[in-house]
Amino acid sequence: ASVAKGTTIIRQSDTPHSFYLIKSGNAVVLKSKLKEEPIQVHSYGPTDFFGERGLIRKEPRAASVIATTEITCLLLGEADFAQIGKFLAKQFENAIASYKDEKRKK
Repeated sequence: ASVAKGTTIIRQSDTPHSFYLIKSGNAVVLKSKLKEEPIQVHSYGPTDFFGERGLIRKEPRAASVIATTEITCLLLGEADFAQIGKFLAKQFENAIASYKDEKRKK
């Protein structure tokens, strides 16, 4: 999939439907609390992935991801993600645990 610069790829609080793996380009992760302005909490580039947390935990999106450049990414729907999730469960859980570590640093 190709995503234009400035596009919101996933929006905080939305229902998760897809998993993304960036082939080229960059994005930022923005998180907002209640009615506060969103703050950047992370950034992504080539080989990074996102969207696994909501799919694994069946929870709304925890943050928004916005393309800061044009992005080319691989996109997996829920069913395909469930298939690879069986093989990569440990890697995904490690990634999700690292998100918690980042929150504690702030």
